[in-house]
Amino acid sequence: MVKNKKRNITIRILAVFIATILWVYVMGEVNPRITKEFANIKVALKNEDYITQSNLYIMEPNEVQISVKVNGRRNDVLNITEKDIKAYVDLIGATDGMQRFPIDISPLDNMEIESYTPKEAKFKIDEIISKKIPVSIQKSGSVVEGYHTGNAIVKPESVLIKGPRTWVNSVSKVVATVDVADANEDLVVNVPYNVLDDKGKEVNLVEKEPSNVEITVPILRGKNLSIEPQIEGSPFRGYEITGIKTSPNTIEVMGSEEAIQNASALLTNPIDVSYLTSDYSTEVELIIPEGLRTVNSQTVANVEITVEPIVEKTFEYTIGDLTFLKIAEGLEVNEDSVENKVSITVSGIESIINSIEKRDITLYVDLDGLTEGEHKVEVKGLIDEEVEIINISPKTINMTLEKINEDAEEVDNQNPNDNENDSDQATNTSQSND
Repeated sequence: MVKNKKRNITIRILAVFIATILWVYVMGEVNPRITKEFANIKVALKNEDYITQSNLYIMEPNEVQISVKVNGRRNDVLNITEKDIKAYVDLIGATDGMQRFPIDISPLDNMEIESYTPKEAKFKIDEIISKKIPVSIQKSGSVVEGYHTGNAIVKPESVLIKGPRTWVNSVSKVVATVDVADANEDLVVNVPYNVLDDKGKEVNLVEKEPSNVEITVPILRGKNLSIEPQIEGSPFRGYEITGIKTSPNTIEVMGSEEAIQNASALLTNPIDVSYLTSDYSTEVELIIPEGLRTVNSQTVANVEITVEPIVEKTFEYTIGDLTFLKIAEGLEVNEDSVENKVSITVSGIESIINSIEKRDITLYVDLDGLTEGEHKVEVKGLIDEEVEIINISPKTINMTLEKINEDAEEVDNQNPNDNENDSDQATNTSQSND
């Protein structure tokens, strides 16, 4: 009995041993250990709320991926997917700037993580900041002809931009656009605005407060006004101003209806021409009436003043050059009784005097009311009003009126009426010149 029991135990132990050997063999041959690599495993971010609570923002990367090698029984390894592998980065302790964080992987049942790469993730983290930026106004479209847009007003003048430091600091300007097409009266509009970088591209993902702004655009009437220089003083003795030219000679202004209606010209600040002896050019400020402003923002004009010397010129005349007016009927001038020469001196600005010729001046004697006999008469001159006669020499001449010789061979064919008309005209001009 005892021997049989011992034999059975031995047999059982041997059976278990053989079974174990067979199981190990089968498992090794049928379900061996293998290693499999899983690429593009997404790394989760742990404790993201710490970033938010710390007033931080992850700028990059947008996503972290790793490659993982898993070792285990073939059946186990083949039954898992990328989703079963849990990799994460713990963001506790993150601060502003570039930082590296270790990547951890959660254990797998019946398998082991043989290796993974990379072991770290590099993050760029920005502090959340805010900045006030002034709003600039951009106009689109054209107002009604004859009108212009005045200085637009925006409320509020600045807006608050909030976001990661990199984005906020990249903002170059804030632009609000208002459409003024066909406007002929003031506009008040509420519009959104664009946040732009220095290349004119929209900066997205920043917070804007407020989201809209109010823009008021005055629509003003336009009018062209001539420029009138104000001259003070006089040129040096013997010189005269002969021309004043402004550049531009007109400027368009804009303003309210009332201001436009009351404006007739733009005066300059006074220009002192005292003791000038030559041409003079200067830039002078314009006096802009209250309620007006120039369309092109120009507030100065160039004024050119032409100055010429006053000169004299003398002409010599003979008796044949004199004109005798209003001779009594039946009388004539005895030319032999008249002094042979008369000189006349005229004065004026150089350019005009240089162009004057002898034929431009008429010397005449008015014989109205004189009878037969010897007379002392005054010699007068007739010339353009821009020229002054300063001397006639002699001023008076002696002459004799005598009866017309009816037997004379030559007869004056001139129409008496024409002589009378010419005499009246010369007399009137002479009186005006005197």
